[in-house]
Amino acid sequence: MIGLPFNDRRYLGGITEVVAELLENGDCVIADLATHYPSVDALATWIRTLPVRGPDEAPLSRVRLRIPAPDPSCVERAGLYIAVAELLDPKPVRLLATLETPIGMHTFAMERGTPIVLFRSCIDCRGQLPRN
Repeated sequence: MIGLPFNDRRYLGGITEVVAELLENGDCVIADLATHYPSVDALATWIRTLPVRGPDEAPLSRVRLRIPAPDPSCVERAGLYIAVAELLDPKPVRLLATLETPIGMHTFAMERGTPIVLFRSCIDCRGQLPRN
């Protein structure tokens, strides 16, 4: 189940609504991706392998949500994760959160109150991520 954002509800609330609409409308790209991964762990592993667009090409002041994206930002990774994971296993509550980390603002997915690391460079930030 997709829940309300952990924080920054104004920004993440809109993204959550877009993801919910994709699911409600039976988005065929999201549905197709769900057929390729046997578990949410396999999905997260795949998302972590995706290339990252450089900071000069994706300024923080610009909001973008491309699902799927060939070079997703942390926002796009989190949105993709909660959308596809919802089809793989709809029982856990999943939500979005944003936090200031040593590498800057970072948006991530949370599942069962635990942050899901989908951005390789943020693995070192795990100790900074909230738990609810």
